[in-house]
Amino acid sequence: MLEACSYDITGEISQLVRLVSMNSKESVNANILNDDLVYKILLFPTEEGVNYIKDGPPIPKKVMFEKFVDDLFFGGDTAEEARSSKEFVTHFFKGHGLITDPLKDLTTCHGGREELHDDGHLLGYTLALDKDQLVCMFSGYMPAEQCDKRRACAILSSLYDPMGLLLEVDMAGRLIWRDICATCKEWSSILTVELIDRLKLWVRQVEEVVANTRTQRFVELAEKGIIVSTDASNDAWGVDIRCT
Repeated sequence: MLEACSYDITGEISQLVRLVSMNSKESVNANILNDDLVYKILLFPTEEGVNYIKDGPPIPKKVMFEKFVDDLFFGGDTAEEARSSKEFVTHFFKGHGLITDPLKDLTTCHGGREELHDDGHLLGYTLALDKDQLVCMFSGYMPAEQCDKRRACAILSSLYDPMGLLLEVDMAGRLIWRDICATCKEWSSILTVELIDRLKLWVRQVEEVVANTRTQRFVELAEKGIIVSTDASNDAWGVDIRCT
């Protein structure tokens, strides 16, 4: 199939789903579709493209997915509906040369797994599916008795918290880094004993907070306050939720 932009592809998908939406079944086997109808749906139709679709997965009569830049989000009333939508849409995108990176192909349905998994990530956080909670990730380590500026930088940048769930801890690390840069001008410079002790204390605090702090993925807004931050143009650039 000829490559196209994602807007073209979603248009083709919409027409194909509309074609089977009147069927009484939840999905329709692609191999029973009329070749001429499939041919008319494709933006740049070819016999190869028609065969690719007909050799693909069943076409659900209801597809629920959102496209944001280069990310695709699939949903449904059940996990099975989300799975069938994902299989159909990703097959369609693959036919246009747009392939999902397996490392970013994530399943985040609530329930079904009791422990943390390496493949359970969302928005840069570990996703604990037992209670549908986000957990910050820290890949740093306790510094040795002698630690240079380069290793300190690696440790301090190992707390990945893009949404600022642990903002206070992150800011404490930034203050340590500021003081390191004030005294250590070279990457190979060895930190003072006082700076190393502060770094060790920060690592212990981060490990404790990461181990014990979880944030609900979905927040019930009916009883929570929302703070919207704007600039001079009155365009909103940030939303904070008061959970306590």
